[in-house]
Amino acid sequence: MQAEAIGLGTHTVSFLIVDAAGNKTEQSFEFRIGTSFAALHSFIAQFGANGQFKNQGIQTSLDAKLSQAESQFQIGHSDQSLKHLGDLKKAVENGAAHGDISAQAANVLGINMDYLIANGLK
Repeated sequence: MQAEAIGLGTHTVSFLIVDAAGNKTEQSFEFRIGTSFAALHSFIAQFGANGQFKNQGIQTSLDAKLSQAESQFQIGHSDQSLKHLGDLKKAVENGAAHGDISAQAANVLGINMDYLIANGLK
């Protein structure tokens, strides 16, 4: 199963094994699927290569907005990073509404941006 099918966040896997003699072993573990600025850059590049943006200028603009957010985060300006991520999110939503960004690309980018905003900038 791919991580995208499971979704971002913390997940628990539990299992119970019973052998032929009736002995039981039960165990569970947690794992987290997260995202990052690097993952978002990669998604933007993949969607651009797959033609999910109307033109190269849209890809360049989205990547530049993401780079601004990342730069602000790296120098400790989380508030400015959040502002730039918010600008990026609006650009993706507007692009999707105008048909310049595919619904799939907008959805994946939106989910990852929301997760990064909620969990990655703390």
